[in-house]
Amino acid sequence: MILRAISTGLALRKTDTLLELACGNAALAQSYITSCQAYLGIDISPTLIAVAKTSFEAPPEIVFRCADVLDVLGAEPSPERFTKVLCYAAIQYFPDEMIVEILTGLHREFPNVARIFLGNLPDLERAGAFFGDALPPVDDLRSNETPIGIWRSQTEMGLLCDHSGWDAQFSRMPDPFYAASYRYDITLTRKRT
Repeated sequence: MILRAISTGLALRKTDTLLELACGNAALAQSYITSCQAYLGIDISPTLIAVAKTSFEAPPEIVFRCADVLDVLGAEPSPERFTKVLCYAAIQYFPDEMIVEILTGLHREFPNVARIFLGNLPDLERAGAFFGDALPPVDDLRSNETPIGIWRSQTEMGLLCDHSGWDAQFSRMPDPFYAASYRYDITLTRKRT
């Protein structure tokens, strides 16, 4: 279900070059990197990137790099080569200001990126479906340092995306998915000027 959501959200084609932010150990990426012409996965964890490099790297088409997301946005030598961007189950660990900086940077510096897929975000308006009667304090729901990260409503995420130059289309996983009742996905496309 996750792979179908990513593939549908990104509308991946063999001609695409995919940039994945916070790719982790690439266990998920191994299933869609062959659907693209080229792939760059970045993650801040040296341990996870070492696993990805050992298990899945095939330069020059499939490359993994240990780096901070913002460093890559500012230092990528050929940003025009990328056509799609993915960030699955990680954007909730970034504060609002960083999300705006990332999305604005992608909009401005990566001119050929047509679609971005942000997946598996916890929905503030549905936090009760996860926590039940044990709903934590608002400060915990708003912290990127908790195990689940920041809970944001679709309206909040929509405003961050809009402010950064992207139109947002929201979707949910099918009911059998473990987190369908309290998480959502977003597909971003460039705003028409």
